[in-house]
Amino acid sequence: MEVGAYAAVVENTGQCTLTLTKGTTVRSQTLDALSDVSTMSCGGFLIPGSDLSTGTWSAIVTYVSERSSGQSDPIEVTVP
Repeated sequence: MEVGAYAAVVENTGQCTLTLTKGTTVRSQTLDALSDVSTMSCGGFLIPGSDLSTGTWSAIVTYVSERSSGQSDPIEVTVP
């Protein structure tokens, strides 16, 4: 599964975490956010298919820095 997101701030540093949840199973990955002209880019998440069972997963991306934080609304992702 490949996921990209962004935070609507521009800062020197920050971290993004993708969290996938299905029942009691949780998979997550944390990346350094990269600043661009108007956002902090949280692109580049890659969770191998072998780490995900078939079915519906809930995905949330969280952004955290020294000055701000936030998270996306959850979206449902279906793994065939």
